[in-house]
Amino acid sequence: MLGPADRERSPLTKLFVGGLDWSTTQETLRSYFSQYGEVVDCVIMKDKTTNQSRGFGFVKFKDPNCVGTVLASRPHTLDGRNIDPKPCTPRGMQPERTRPKEGWQKGSRSDNNKSNKIFVGGIPHNCGETELREYFKKFGVVTEVVMIYDAEKQRPRGKG
Repeated sequence: MLGPADRERSPLTKLFVGGLDWSTTQETLRSYFSQYGEVVDCVIMKDKTTNQSRGFGFVKFKDPNCVGTVLASRPHTLDGRNIDPKPCTPRGMQPERTRPKEGWQKGSRSDNNKSNKIFVGGIPHNCGETELREYFKKFGVVTEVVMIYDAEKQRPRGKG
């Protein structure tokens, strides 16, 4: 069994997989990535309260070469959605982020100057700005909707 120091020196064998459909199961995720090599662990992250998929998960391979094969085989589609596998760097190998004493800040926002913007991920590719505006107006006045587009494919990336 590998100790913490050994794990930090070991080759990367884990992928973060984003853009999963809500209906994707651990079994279908494992089955899809098994075509690239032996999958030793697979998990879809779920909301603790609702037990609904959060739209991302992790896949771990036995052989580190499988990660490179997956990345070289883009694009990937699972359950009708384009998924986005990325190498997953173990926490011990990530650069340390420093946090100011006051907490994370962007600009000079104070409690009196709170933003009314939200980030929305996991948006279906067939959903446009009009549909988002209609959905969110039940929560209040929507002043702006910004969809993030994939420049190469000329379609929404599923976030905005």
